[in-house]
Amino acid sequence: MEKFEDGSSYFFDDLNRSREYEPMWIEFYQKKFPGYLHIESTQETKLNKSKEQNDGIDRIITEADGTRTFVEEKIVLNVYDEISFEWMSNDVSGKPGWIEDEYLCNYLAYAFIPIKTIYFYDWKALKKMWKKYGEHWKKSKGCKQIVKTTTMPNLYTYRSLSTAVPIYIVDQCYKEMLIKKCVETVSTQLISDQERIDIMDEILRIKNETPEEKQKKLIKRIKELKNEQGTQNKDAGETIS
Repeated sequence: MEKFEDGSSYFFDDLNRSREYEPMWIEFYQKKFPGYLHIESTQETKLNKSKEQNDGIDRIITEADGTRTFVEEKIVLNVYDEISFEWMSNDVSGKPGWIEDEYLCNYLAYAFIPIKTIYFYDWKALKKMWKKYGEHWKKSKGCKQIVKTTTMPNLYTYRSLSTAVPIYIVDQCYKEMLIKKCVETVSTQLISDQERIDIMDEILRIKNETPEEKQKKLIKRIKELKNEQGTQNKDAGETIS
């Protein structure tokens, strides 16, 4: 496993400089939430985090109907072909990293500043993805293990541990979690566990389609299957009677 003793270039937490990128964030959220009413940053100061920030909420988007969406933001100053998942924030105190923390956000926004590219992830789906693949990625030769060492003024030293996963792998595994979430949302007891698996496998094999297009096909297939089963149950009932 490749290790980096200094992961400082991966993340960026200088709050004063982060405000320089506020126009980029506002433009992104305006496009992502066209019906927004208010876009609010919860950032206070570098030394004093707000309660919302401690809960993993850097941004609150309020829509016209009153719906509020909470977003955790990550800023990366350089460009990489991977997403870095911090799983240990402090190896001395045992404080978990952001991917292991119990944040209250709805989404994670992960920005590569130089190319103004933002990856926007459903938080619950991302957590499920990490739970399923995290341990494997920590041991995989295809992922980078990042160690950031921090020494405080009182000479207290600790390490933050992260695993950088290639974006194409994250993309594939994340889509799998989205499809699972969609299946769980629209399926009922008429759909067996095996049928859920079969439908997921069928949809995941489709190439050159967005997750949204795949979800639409997924919903359509489940409805078709439910209708088929409903017809069979009705026929059986008529036969019995």
